[in-house]
Amino acid sequence: MSDTAPRKENTEAKKAREKREQQELHERRNQQLLDAQKALETLKEHLHNTTSTIKECEALSSHSKGFYEEINKLAKGKVLIGVTDLAVTQANDIIRDAKKIIKKDVHLDRIKEFVPAGDNPVYPDVLVIIRSVRDSLDRCDEEMESRVKTIRRQIEKARTAIGALEYFLDDETEEGEDEDKNYPTKSNIEPYVEGSVSDSCFSQFTDTYEKYFDFERLDRQSLQEYLSMHEGSERDQAETNPEDQGLDSAGDAESLDEDAEENEHDEEEGTE
Repeated sequence: MSDTAPRKENTEAKKAREKREQQELHERRNQQLLDAQKALETLKEHLHNTTSTIKECEALSSHSKGFYEEINKLAKGKVLIGVTDLAVTQANDIIRDAKKIIKKDVHLDRIKEFVPAGDNPVYPDVLVIIRSVRDSLDRCDEEMESRVKTIRRQIEKARTAIGALEYFLDDETEEGEDEDKNYPTKSNIEPYVEGSVSDSCFSQFTDTYEKYFDFERLDRQSLQEYLSMHEGSERDQAETNPEDQGLDSAGDAESLDEDAEENEHDEEEGTE
């Protein structure tokens, strides 16, 4: 009788502990879902802003091309003659508009607007400056296109994580036991994912080589690091306590954008 009572107590304590752990896991998954949804909205905003910048670059590039070609035609036989006041005004408009669009371009930052007083600049000077502005526009367009690709991959990854979390939290799925939901396959979560499923979110079983969504990787990282496209981000954060990794929407908005910029730089170095 004395042995039965402790065993009963141990069984009840075990059940209570398992119930508490399951509740904590559900709470964590719910919070991860909320964080992922916020991050997705941030990424969508970044994508919208970046595509808008691309359109502005293309429009100004088209306008400056026409201006450059006309000045180049007029420059023939007028090398040391000052351009008209209208040409100075339009050149300054192009420079000013480019500086509004393009940030952190040291070469563009060095360019100054022409002073609309005294003698106007000669044609070659205007051509050199506008050519430099056009080069900056081309660089900006390339960088923005690269950033769009990175953000779209991050969006795909965020949507995949959201789908996996919604699958886990869906009580109406066929797999009633939470243990079965800890390793969902791609086919399990595809109905919950908007668009394509990101393969980068999956790992393989060593025995069957079947792919499953890796919740453990998600748990080891902050959402910001999880959505980063850096290959080493998981390894760097593997020992970080998830409870210490709060998600701040404003902070992660900037950080996710910085991740995109850093990834663009890495890709450029790789191609060189």
